[in-house]
Amino acid sequence: LFAPAVLEFVSEVKPDEIKWIAELFEIDVAQTDSPKEIAEKIGVVIATLAMEMGLKSIDEYEPEPEKLYQIIERAKSDVMTKTTPRPLKDEDAKWIIDRTYEIHRAIHQEPVA
Repeated sequence: LFAPAVLEFVSEVKPDEIKWIAELFEIDVAQTDSPKEIAEKIGVVIATLAMEMGLKSIDEYEPEPEKLYQIIERAKSDVMTKTTPRPLKDEDAKWIIDRTYEIHRAIHQEPVA
């Protein structure tokens, strides 16, 4: 669920990897696209694929983004977070959670609160 937002979060420190992922998904990118713009395009593809596969929107698990803020400390101590190319601060984790809701609501045509 969080992969599209996480890709955006690390895009500036891993631009080559972001371009490589776009190539794997056969996403058209312009020479002028920034790594973040490319990551956004990848995120739409990933979220759309998840929806087409029948995976639920994050709103179906928890409709209030702020309630997920309670997982931030646990996420920061997870081994995967410790190896990320960009350190995760509380405000970054909140951004990832909020951005995940934005992406899913756009894909699922749900109003953004």
